[in-house]
Amino acid sequence: MAVHAHIARGALFIAVALALAACTKQDDQAEAAAPAVASSPTFPTGNDKSMTAADCDKLPDPKPADDSAAGRAAAVGQGQAARAACKKDVAAQQPNADLARIREIKENEEAERLGRNKSEAEWRQGVKEGSKQPVKKYTY
Repeated sequence: MAVHAHIARGALFIAVALALAACTKQDDQAEAAAPAVASSPTFPTGNDKSMTAADCDKLPDPKPADDSAAGRAAAVGQGQAARAACKKDVAAQQPNADLARIREIKENEEAERLGRNKSEAEWRQGVKEGSKQPVKKYTY
């Protein structure tokens, strides 16, 4: 009975080791294919409007080189890398738009402040003129 348990454990150990070896081999192939894609992502061209993060999510996966599982996995990995690169480019362009919007808001606030200073000067002038007028005496 103990011999059967040892054989079962040994077979299970070997099966797990083979499964881990197969998984790491596929990961190595996917990692080797990903840097080549990340360096030259394919973006849609001829589009005048700027891309958004939502548009990046809609980018399709490239067609697999063959019908094998490895070919399909490589195509999915390339698609994920292209979407990640697109999102990175969109995020890099976003601060420029944010800075322009912040600059516009600050200019509007500055113009409003200058206008307010002018009206405050007019108000002060009115207070000075009013202080020269005699105070009416009210009796109760």
